[in-house]
Amino acid sequence: MSILVTLSQKHKLWLEMALKITKNKEHAKDLVQDMYVRIAMTKPQPTKLTDGYIFATLNNLCRDSVKKNTTFISKKIKHKVYFVDLNDEKFNYDISTDNKLVINSKSNER
Repeated sequence: MSILVTLSQKHKLWLEMALKITKNKEHAKDLVQDMYVRIAMTKPQPTKLTDGYIFATLNNLCRDSVKKNTTFISKKIKHKVYFVDLNDEKFNYDISTDNKLVINSKSNER
C-alpha cells in the first residue's frame, strides 16, 4: 500500500490539525493539500509517517505561507522627516552640491 493511501485514511485528523494551526477552514484544506504534495515529492519516500511528523509538516507549510505573503518593514530610521511647504515664505531652500535639498528657516518660528 502506498504511503499516500495510508496517509489519506487519516484525512479528517489532518484537517483538524490544520484547522488548529490556521483557524480558517479554507486555509486548513489548502494546507492539507499542500502537505500531500510535499510528502509525495519527498525523495526518498518515507516508509512510516507519525502524527507528529505530519503536524510539523503542516506547521512548516503554514509558516512558509505566512513568510511568502508578508512584507517586512525595517525599523531602522536614519533620518527624521519633516514636511515643509516650499512656497511658505518662512523658509528658503537650495540644492547642495551632493543634490540634497537644504531647507533653512528665515526666522525662529516654524
